[in-house]
Amino acid sequence: MQCSKCRAEVNAQAQFCWQCGAPLSPAETTPPPAEPERSKRWAVVAAALAVLLLLAGLLLPRLLRTRGPAVTTSPRELPETSAPPVTAAPPANTPQAEALTTRPAGNLPAASGLAQGYTPPAPPFAEEVAAYLRKLEMIQQRDAQNPMAQLFAMMATGLSGLTDALKGLTDETVGETSGNQTSGYLAQFDQLLQAKQALVRDFQAITPVPQPCERLHALYGHYLNTQVRAIYDLRNAVARADNLAAPLGVLPVGKQAEAAQQAASQEEKSIRRRYSIPRAAAPLVP
Repeated sequence: MQCSKCRAEVNAQAQFCWQCGAPLSPAETTPPPAEPERSKRWAVVAAALAVLLLLAGLLLPRLLRTRGPAVTTSPRELPETSAPPVTAAPPANTPQAEALTTRPAGNLPAASGLAQGYTPPAPPFAEEVAAYLRKLEMIQQRDAQNPMAQLFAMMATGLSGLTDALKGLTDETVGETSGNQTSGYLAQFDQLLQAKQALVRDFQAITPVPQPCERLHALYGHYLNTQVRAIYDLRNAVARADNLAAPLGVLPVGKQAEAAQQAASQEEKSIRRRYSIPRAAAPLVP
């Protein structure tokens, strides 16, 4: 800054010229406009530094994370590279190594022999189930020899079947029924009913019933009881009627007996498959 009178260089903050003593004008004493511009420059520099620091704070953690696996995985790779020398040393002694490896191999035939000779254990109650099925076969053989099978064939075919069945049982020609013929039919039904009831009693006497055969025992018992009821209903129908049309009302009961027999047969087949017990080839009833 220069004095307006003597042109001497004076301090910008001075109020009088140091050489001529003239007072300095107010315009000369005010700070130059460069100061605000300088402060603006410092503000810009400070803002730029703050932005750089912020970016550095954001980027440094990412750089550390990307470098982290490389640092942590290097110790894990060291045992893998150092492991071969350690494990490769024992195979140098080939005789010992062969002895160690061949001894377990020598035991393989014995192990395979045990596996071939091993038989899985039988299902529980195997002996009890076999004994029960033998007794059931005796009941079934007696049931098959009963002429009641002819009557149930009749109940499936209708009135003509009933005529043929009774004809075979009584050895008489069935036509117009009379009192003597009706009494003969009733006697035949009574014999069939007594035989079937005796079969039911013998079946119920089968003890003990093993746990796997409880359902089969219940199904076959239901079949026998339903068959007895069908015979009894058929006998009463013949006694009440003066012709052979009345017994046709007993057909539903006969169908129920057949359904019960089929259910018992399916259950028996399932048990025989599970326990590998075939049916007897020869008749069990002498």
